[in-house]
Amino acid sequence: MVACGCSPANVQSFDAGAGDEGGGSADVGSDAPNSGSSGGDDAPRSDSPIVDASSLDDTWSPDSSDAWNDASVEGGPVDDSGLPAAMPSAGCRKTPAQSLQMFVQYTTTIGNTSRVYRVWLPAGYDPQRSYRTIFLGHGCGDNDGCAACGPAGTPFPGLETIADAILVAMVAEGSCFDNGDGTTSSPELLYFDQVLKEVSASFCVDQARVFVGGFSSGSWVSHLIGCARAGTGPGKVRAQVTATGEWPDPPPCTGPIASILAHDMNDTNNPFSAGEVARDHILQTNHCSQQTVPYSYDGVTPATGSSGNCAITSPGCQPCVEYQGCMTGYPVIWCPTNGNNPAHSRQVPITTVGLWKFVAQF
Repeated sequence: MVACGCSPANVQSFDAGAGDEGGGSADVGSDAPNSGSSGGDDAPRSDSPIVDASSLDDTWSPDSSDAWNDASVEGGPVDDSGLPAAMPSAGCRKTPAQSLQMFVQYTTTIGNTSRVYRVWLPAGYDPQRSYRTIFLGHGCGDNDGCAACGPAGTPFPGLETIADAILVAMVAEGSCFDNGDGTTSSPELLYFDQVLKEVSASFCVDQARVFVGGFSSGSWVSHLIGCARAGTGPGKVRAQVTATGEWPDPPPCTGPIASILAHDMNDTNNPFSAGEVARDHILQTNHCSQQTVPYSYDGVTPATGSSGNCAITSPGCQPCVEYQGCMTGYPVIWCPTNGNNPAHSRQVPITTVGLWKFVAQF
């Protein structure tokens, strides 16, 4: 199998080999109750493969002796800006074994199951500096790329050129992510825990600033992880950004989670009403009121009471609102669009420019 994505020109080609499960024969558009759906609007690509870590020299290999909670650089409680200080991971000060600005694929084992994930290091990556780290979940069948995907099947094309962050592309074992019927034993929670542990040991992750985002099935799993791993510090998630996702009936949330959710009113793959259910759960968790004010997702074009009810690609469209009264540091942004084509949309640029603006405040 060749793993692929819509990647920049400097992404190298390789054959991933056997044992790498993907979605070549996936049921694209499946609306299985605990999976979500990509809507069937993405066709596979094969022109810009990623790189497998096994093809690189001196690639780090997970070792049980690696410190999980022991940061190699200590940070104070608050930095000069008043934000919580960075919590550098054990991977800080380690020279990365992979190239910058390309996704490199790694293989891990959870129990008896082999899973893969892909890591992108930004331009100018400095192992002395801890980075915001964003986990990304794809739609059903997009495991190895699609016509509308970002590189390596990532859900939000263009994010890699905007975010000064470590990006981690999660890859479902089958076509869709498995939300485990709302239990803490969901295989995706165990997968996330293991991948975050390995990435934190290899690269300079700011453990106070780990985020998760996704489209469709990846949005479902983002809600699951965001709820079950909400918090700040090793193994926790500070905020989430989702497009066209439903609420996967997760276990009780471990705390509030800053969130931005975008959903088109005409989506029939993951109904708009289901997106409202997800929003309402987060509003309750974050103790928000029902009062809203217009919110400019890009911080450039003004948002007003009449700038919404539009397709996100329409000039001047600013559909988002911010709920008031939420717990300090845990805002909830709701972005209902109307007329996206397709309606089951990745919600770019809310999920690229808007995503980075949102997480950069933390």
